[in-house]
Amino acid sequence: MVHLASIPSPTQGVWHIGSIPIRAYALCIVLGIIAACIITDIRLRRRGAPPYAVLDVAVWAVPAGIIGARLYHVITSPSLYFGDGGNFVDAFKIWQGGLGIWGGVAGGTVGAWIAARRLGLPLTMTAFSFIGIAVTAATIVVGTPQKKRPSFGETLKRASRIAAQPATRAQATAAAAVETVPASEA
Repeated sequence: MVHLASIPSPTQGVWHIGSIPIRAYALCIVLGIIAACIITDIRLRRRGAPPYAVLDVAVWAVPAGIIGARLYHVITSPSLYFGDGGNFVDAFKIWQGGLGIWGGVAGGTVGAWIAARRLGLPLTMTAFSFIGIAVTAATIVVGTPQKKRPSFGETLKRASRIAAQPATRAQATAAAAVETVPASEA
């Protein structure tokens, strides 16, 4: 079967320069941030922002995006950090992996908004950073190993199963109630 719209994962996730590992995921994060800054800078300048204002925005948006991505991962994978077998301290070990794209998008957006307010840029100008943030997220997906990529098809299947369950349970409960009602009460 040929997947016309699939993006292949890197065949190798880590390259070594001496003893320093260079990870495809991290490289794609950096390339995505650079692409986002270039795109957003062009869009902001066309709307009258001062030259290189995007760098002032990036100083806030990038760390906020990384923090948001880590928080998202920790919140959506609590068993790794809390409860039996979990270690709370590992939640701070970002170098061991575990970033969630959606948390990065949310954190980066909040960081861009804070920076725009501090720079005195109108809120409408902040909206132009969203395209750059989306480009960053897409670039990161390219560097993500196939088995760790978000699968929207699977997510939708799971969501539809979950949405269908309450109705199924209600129908089963109603059917069971009808079956257990004595004939004298019916």
